[in-house]
Amino acid sequence: MSNIRDEFKSWLQKKKYKLTTINNYISRIDHIGAKLLKKPNKTLSIWDSLEQNPLPILAQYFELANKEYYIDRVTILYAFDYFEKLINFIYYKSTSQIQTQVDLYIFDGIKDYKIHTTDLSNILYVLTILNEMYYQQNTPSLDIKNMDDTVVRLWLVTEQQHFKPEQLKNLALHIVYKEEHFIQTKTALSLFCDCMYSKYQYSCYLYPSNALISLIQNKNPNKTINGCFKETKPITGFSARQVEPDMKIFRDTDKGYVYSTTDVAEIFDIDFNTASDLMNRFGSAFKIQTVLGGYYSAEATNQCLEEYHHYKEKADSEKYPEVDYSHDGYEWWYNRKKALECLGIKKAAFYSHIAKKCLCIDYAKGAPRYYAPELEYFKNLDTIEKISKRKYHKNKLLSSNRTLSN
Repeated sequence: MSNIRDEFKSWLQKKKYKLTTINNYISRIDHIGAKLLKKPNKTLSIWDSLEQNPLPILAQYFELANKEYYIDRVTILYAFDYFEKLINFIYYKSTSQIQTQVDLYIFDGIKDYKIHTTDLSNILYVLTILNEMYYQQNTPSLDIKNMDDTVVRLWLVTEQQHFKPEQLKNLALHIVYKEEHFIQTKTALSLFCDCMYSKYQYSCYLYPSNALISLIQNKNPNKTINGCFKETKPITGFSARQVEPDMKIFRDTDKGYVYSTTDVAEIFDIDFNTASDLMNRFGSAFKIQTVLGGYYSAEATNQCLEEYHHYKEKADSEKYPEVDYSHDGYEWWYNRKKALECLGIKKAAFYSHIAKKCLCIDYAKGAPRYYAPELEYFKNLDTIEKISKRKYHKNKLLSSNRTLSN
């Protein structure tokens, strides 16, 4: 043990860590050993265990370093799947289990209501009952004698707070890991793995490629609110962009699969506030409001993309054979400022001669974007050339008048 411990300390010193930081990392790992040695049949020291197989313990601290979760009805099915995988590993496959206490709360958007302090494994029970509440919208009739104590407490909290059936689906489960210093311990264990990998090059120390740690880092419920879509058809001059749910994430609700407002902003290539305004204008019937924010149905999103792409509204005489309408991507759509720069004319002239003829998308209220290939086409028309020449001669005349007045 002492050799491995001293070797890790020496490695940290060579990496120029401060002595106080080094001692903190060493003590963090010693503290894990003190926890595990309380269990029966524990013959190896924590340092020997880490040398043989560090990833089971490191994975647990990667999870604990997440600190807390808010889980609502949009993420509950995914959260259940996530915690089931996690708990199955921690309690049934890992021989080095860190017994973790968590505080569970019901959150109504304003206030936390304490359910229980319990073991991590009981989260699955609570998620099961909340799922029933969300989709049945009533407090389930439960046989308290045969129930887990945590679930009983959840049931009692919802009764005591007099939550109406329609309120239940807007509750979130707030999970808080009780102990402190999880992040420092995760860092210490990660550095230990780096130290061992630099010496042995064994895959058991290469934690960035570990599947469970990747799940914990990238697919935990905090990370899966946004980015849950993929493009099926790019935006072109001919047609609107279309997207579909990324079905790797469970996001089914009473209004079908839903996207977050951040998703909508990315789908439409607009900012967050504009995305919220856009979907509210399009129709609140498509919106699902929870305590964590607004979500919008996948069906509504594609409909909205179609609605605000105006190629279909152009008369045949306004669809120019010389223009290539097949270019895809938002980079082919200019805002007004860029459109004026492209054409070399003023705003008044643009609205008088071009705006009504040009294909546009108007996701942002009062701020449409125009199809660049059409702008390039208009730029070379006689009308634009006349406007540009008129602007040139006007500027020249003004300059001459200033010279004479001086």
